[in-house]
Amino acid sequence: MVDTQIIQETINELLDANIDQKTIYETLKDIGVDQGDIEINYNKIIKNRQNIKKEKTDQTSKEEKYENTIPENNNIEEEIEDNNIEEDNNIEEQKIEFKKNENIKNEKNRKIEESEDKIENEMIESSKEINNINENEENKKIKKIETNKKSQTEISEIYSEITEIKAQIKGLTKIMKDILEENRNILNKL
Repeated sequence: MVDTQIIQETINELLDANIDQKTIYETLKDIGVDQGDIEINYNKIIKNRQNIKKEKTDQTSKEEKYENTIPENNNIEEEIEDNNIEEDNNIEEQKIEFKKNENIKNEKNRKIEESEDKIENEMIESSKEINNINENEENKKIKKIETNKKSQTEISEIYSEITEIKAQIKGLTKIMKDILEENRNILNKL
């Protein structure tokens, strides 16, 4: 971190050389000064310069009106000192406000990232559940198809057995008829 006095001296020198604000900001960024520190110190220097110009203008007009300005100069010096104290307090408040804003911004970014992670995890879980449901449905279909095939095979086997049994019954019926016929013939001969 660059010292505040060095930042202020650099800004004063660049302003004395009639360098524009954008170039001053870029120069300070190049030497590693934070954006917030640049803004705070630049504003402070500009206010000081404006106050000094105003005070010089006021002092010149007062000198023209009055010959003895020594007591007024003391008042001006006190006012300048009071203004500097106020500006220092304002700068500190601006720094605190800037840090608060940065903290709020960081907290928002963290919450957004957490929300995104949570949503992503929920989507992954939902996808897994959908895949599991699809797999279960496919397994049920496959089992149903296998069951249907088994049933058809069993029905075919039963049909074959029934056909065989019918053939056997016909054969036995014929044999029984032949036996009965033979028995009749034997009984008739006796």
